[in-house]
Amino acid sequence: DDPEDALLLRAMLKEVPTARIEVSHVPRLDAAIELAGDREFDVALLDLSLPDSGGLATFTDLHREFPELPIVVLTGLDDQSLADTAVRDGAQDYLVKGQVSGSVLVRSMRYAVVRQRASHYRSLLRARERFDTAVSQMTDGIIVTEGDLRISSANRAACLLLNLPEAPRKLTLAEALGGFSLSEPLETVLDATAHDTAFEVARKETHPPLYLDARLSRIFDSDGNLDSTVLVLRDVTDHRLSRHVQASFITTVPHKLRTPLALLGGYLQL
Repeated sequence: DDPEDALLLRAMLKEVPTARIEVSHVPRLDAAIELAGDREFDVALLDLSLPDSGGLATFTDLHREFPELPIVVLTGLDDQSLADTAVRDGAQDYLVKGQVSGSVLVRSMRYAVVRQRASHYRSLLRARERFDTAVSQMTDGIIVTEGDLRISSANRAACLLLNLPEAPRKLTLAEALGGFSLSEPLETVLDATAHDTAFEVARKETHPPLYLDARLSRIFDSDGNLDSTVLVLRDVTDHRLSRHVQASFITTVPHKLRTPLALLGGYLQL
């Protein structure tokens, strides 16, 4: 919030000839949050003592609003305990005014960006691993394709239901479904432009037969081009067979009982 500090900061950054840095300065935390919401920034240099916020809460509020934005604390509070807490809570560095040069400040910002990206990448990998583990244990089949409808991943249930190899990456969706009967023509399903298409997949000639409920969801990029698809398959064979048995029973019982009932009716008349 101190205009002299802001002026000194700009001068320090200009002292580093290899750094091309565009600085946007605001004197309050609410203004910083508003600005960061309107524009994309590589890093935030944050003073902890501002007119509308003070202490660690300043960092906490900004970090909560923009968890992926690297934050370097640059403050006059030379407090090691506060510094340790800020770094533990997500700050990339803690610098004290008057104790850093332009080169140190630029290096700190560069490292902050790299560390934040590495941390974000690790978080994405952990989330992907958890997601893949959950999907692999599902009883529903899940197949993901690229925009050209070539399979990029398939869980174990999908491979079992469609009799696919464990790594079906070279197959297209048309090849994976080619040996089955579909309630809609395969070309119609693959060429549709709707976000979701529901259809049925069956293999009736096997014993027992196989019946699947299928839903193909399409993901489009910002230009409206197909980016990927997700095919979800659910085995409904038991349900279909039970309905078939029930229908057969209802049809068969009256037929089987008609003859003895007629005889019984005759005897009862006698």
